Amino acid sequence: MDTNFNLYKDLINNFHAHDKCTRERLALIEPMAASMKSGSIQRLLESWFLILLEILVWVLVVISLLAIVFTDRVYPFSFLHKLSFNNTIALETYGEKDFEMLYLGTKALFGIIALLLFIITRMIASVRKKNKILGIATRSMKKIGEMTLKDKTHIETLYNRYPYDLPKTQDSIIVGNATAVTPPHDDQVL
Repeated sequence: MDTNFNLYKDLINNFHAHDKCTRERLALIEPMAASMKSGSIQRLLESWFLILLEILVWVLVVISLLAIVFTDRVYPFSFLHKLSFNNTIALETYGEKDFEMLYLGTKALFGIIALLLFIITRMIASVRKKNKILGIATRSMKKIGEMTLKDKTHIETLYNRYPYDLPKTQDSIIVGNATAVTPPHDDQVL
């Protein structure tokens, strides 16, 4: 008899611990699930658009790097190349060094543009990866939330089905059916 009563107490305590754990899990999941449903996450760009944007910026990086190499062959910049290295042009107002600095400055400007575009591409790739992670996290949180609510519903069903056998608090164990489980006692008959 003593083992049945201890088993009954252990099962009740285990049930209450599971109930408490389920409530704590639900309290943790609800704010995260609500924040993942917020407008900021829903407004993030679609992955196909991010990939398209990333490819476009990579193309611009390559074009900027090619502009550095081919500045003396493309029309507006070839004229600048002729100005900086041709001594036959009148240099009364500007010196030869000024034209060379202007030519090298445009090459440096293309280099800076290529570097900035490269940084933008890395940022777009990072946003795309974070979107993928957030999508997986949202689906996982939804599944965990559903499982936790299912557990909570099952616990509430058991509370409603056995209102006297399962006390709402863990402070004391109340034996509802004394015939099913009799607690041990040391009464002496006089």
